[in-house]
Amino acid sequence: MKKLLFIFAAVVLAVGCTDKPEFKTPDVGTAQSLTLTYDTAQITSADKMFDQTLNRVDDIYRVNGQYVKLTMYLAQDGVFYLTAAPVIEDDEEAIADGKMLDCEIVKIDGNFSTPSEVNFKSVADEEYTFQADLPDATVEQEPTDEQPKNVTVYKPEAGSCPAYVLRYKVTENEVDVVKFGFVFVVKDIVLTETVSQVEVPSGKPYVDPTIEDSYNYNNSVTLLYKAFDENGNWLN
Repeated sequence: MKKLLFIFAAVVLAVGCTDKPEFKTPDVGTAQSLTLTYDTAQITSADKMFDQTLNRVDDIYRVNGQYVKLTMYLAQDGVFYLTAAPVIEDDEEAIADGKMLDCEIVKIDGNFSTPSEVNFKSVADEEYTFQADLPDATVEQEPTDEQPKNVTVYKPEAGSCPAYVLRYKVTENEVDVVKFGFVFVVKDIVLTETVSQVEVPSGKPYVDPTIEDSYNYNNSVTLLYKAFDENGNWLN
């Protein structure tokens, strides 16, 4: 796959909090679903890097004005990551105000189809960190009849459906206590590459501009998740 043209560290949008319904668990045995989308086409310059609007969700948990924010971002190493930790100044302010909850996360390699299959209790404390990498979508898909010729779709290799455990801890009597958490399972990842031609001025008089290919990427990740309580029991 051709090298990404836009690679930024922790590119996220500072979105103001809005009133959202309290967290409610679904029926027993039912995993909830969410989708995060990261689109480099929205980045036209360093000044525009915060114009993105589709690479984060903050309502996977919201009770009494507190919320957990899950973010997908593209780091300088060209890898997409998930995090629930603060990544911009507004996040730090939200945590200080007692609104956003700072969580830790860990990736569990495997091929999971539902969160219920994940033994999250076996993960050691030292394995948790502030971010976890997503599978790289490198397998080119057969184009559909409606697919433009300048568009290529990629997915991860078969059997690459890892799980992610996210948890929130507080310190009680000088002891860190897990209050609640979530298990996420990758349901689908679709990376769409769009190639367009752009004119690059030569910068010299009487010299025609050159035509170069410009590559934009839309990475869409769909996750299934279930919540667990401080005793490690499923909430749904």
